[in-house]
Amino acid sequence: MSNNRYLIDAYKRYTEVFKEDCFINPISKYDAEIIERLQAIVAEYQIEDLYDILTQYKQISDKDFYELLYNYKINNLLNKSFDDENLNEKSKFIKMNDFTCTRLQKRYITDYFLDIVIDAESEKEIPVIVLNEVDPHITKVIAYANRHLLYESFCSRNEDILRLDQIL
Repeated sequence: MSNNRYLIDAYKRYTEVFKEDCFINPISKYDAEIIERLQAIVAEYQIEDLYDILTQYKQISDKDFYELLYNYKINNLLNKSFDDENLNEKSKFIKMNDFTCTRLQKRYITDYFLDIVIDAESEKEIPVIVLNEVDPHITKVIAYANRHLLYESFCSRNEDILRLDQIL
């Protein structure tokens, strides 16, 4: 069972109403959307065996689905030496090294500039990349307009600068 207390509480409420597990438990609209989104991500990265498992969600018993996921050889996936740059080159996305590990669609990045902000408490310089600078008074705003990516170090920001230069 998950450590997520919301999932645990939801399961408890479910078992209070139904008193026993069904082979296939009810599914909410959002459960379906979450699984569809996971399937899309897995398909994009061409992880076919995991995609095949995800497509069986709610088509087999929940216990069987859980066992399929549990038995999935995730260690094989982690042990494969994926070249992050090649993976992202094939992809439509680029994963940045900023504080939040932002994932951006490459086609919407048109330009960038570098900036530095000062943390008010520590007075430490925080390296920044600003994407797609536009005038704040413009009526039609492009994707990622004036998007600020904040970095822990100049080194991680510089790595992303090189990656941005490759796609622009």
